[in-house]
Amino acid sequence: MKRAFRSRWLRAAGISFLVASSLASAGAQQRVQVEFWHGLTQPLGGILEKVAADFNASQTRYQVNATFKGSYPETMVAAIAAFRAGN
Repeated sequence: MKRAFRSRWLRAAGISFLVASSLASAGAQQRVQVEFWHGLTQPLGGILEKVAADFNASQTRYQVNATFKGSYPETMVAAIAAFRAGN
């Protein structure tokens, strides 16, 4: 009887340790950064940036960085250059 109690206690302690360590490591992870370049001027650009801010506030796993890169052709040139550079 004593042995069964000890075995259960050790098992429960081990499970508690694993759960606590996984929760601690989950909290220590950084947010995934998502760079979102756009060519939208006001008012649509402001709406897009508000949507990104609302999304960022709604969860802790991702961080969307909405960045105005100029006109649509300028945004495409920047995206192609970033792709060619391996970014």
